Amino acid sequence: MLRRLMAAALAATGLAAAGLVAAPAHAAPAKPPSCDPGYCFTVDVKLDRAPAVGQTATLTVGVTAKEDLPNATTIIELPETLRWVRPPAGLAHAPATIGRSPVYRASGTERARRGTPVRYQGIVTAVAPGPASIRVQARDGRPGPGSEGLAYLTIGEKSSIFGMPPDDRGPRAQAPATSGTWEDDTCVQGRVKHIRAEDGAVRGVPGIRVTAFDADGDGP
Repeated sequence: MLRRLMAAALAATGLAAAGLVAAPAHAAPAKPPSCDPGYCFTVDVKLDRAPAVGQTATLTVGVTAKEDLPNATTIIELPETLRWVRPPAGLAHAPATIGRSPVYRASGTERARRGTPVRYQGIVTAVAPGPASIRVQARDGRPGPGSEGLAYLTIGEKSSIFGMPPDDRGPRAQAPATSGTWEDDTCVQGRVKHIRAEDGAVRGVPGIRVTAFDADGDGP
């Protein structure tokens, strides 16, 4: 028995001296996401009601990754007209600022599976009248834009609505007759969205035709 142990020890020593001892295995580096920054997730934001001042509403956020991602971060930001009553479970929350505007942020990072929705649910309360835009970002850890979802409402003292209040500023100016030179030397860029009346979710409007014109009163 002693001879066998000594033989094994000598064999191991010989392998080490010859540089033949197996090195410890290392995990292969994670592959970077193949999706473009800003397009790696779909984000859905819903409120079950438009709360007036002092009322509460249930906020539901759904985040779905378009591929497997090891570090998917979700950030939910409430404006100063709203506060958390119960932040979503599993997310850290703290006040923050964007520029000079205070926001109430809840965020967390976890592994995301392709096509598997991750749902966050919390309760918010309205604390002041005015516009309220709930902004949600989903990011994959790379620099650049994140995927975004919004819910927009106008909070009132007694009642609130999803979207903006009706425009009561009177009739709008009519677009003047178009001229060929406008299309040749003018470019207007932007994004048109609409706010779903049921829950305040903001959605894009594909294929819409927009006419832009100068409404100054002192000249064409």
